[in-house]
Amino acid sequence: GKQRQANLVALLAARAADAAAQGGAAGARGEAELAELRALEAVGARRQRRWLNEKHLRDLAGPMSAADMASLFAPAPFGEARDTPLTQLRADPDAAEVWDSFRTIDPDKQARVLHKWEEYNAAAARARGAAAVAP
Repeated sequence: GKQRQANLVALLAARAADAAAQGGAAGARGEAELAELRALEAVGARRQRRWLNEKHLRDLAGPMSAADMASLFAPAPFGEARDTPLTQLRADPDAAEVWDSFRTIDPDKQARVLHKWEEYNAAAARARGAAAVAP
């Protein structure tokens, strides 16, 4: 509970103080950690738990270079990217006619389709209204 977290924070603060007393790079890191721990004492239990979990993960991972960090976000090496059937169809010169029909839209044809769609929706609404009125 809270007492365990307080004990853990105190233990970490003691370790950070020891590292700060050693000097050098470890001392600088220890001083920074000690300052962070002192600030951590003023926050709530949730933020303390979150910080302690993140610190635990950082300690487990060890020091990481920029390349190591970038590799964590690289895609998994599951082989080469494959073309999907859609990209194969698009690349096919024989399918140019099909793609032209998707790219060029005839405004008159579009107006006719939208008009028929509106008529269908109006007829469906009338049918629903008639079904609701009928006993």
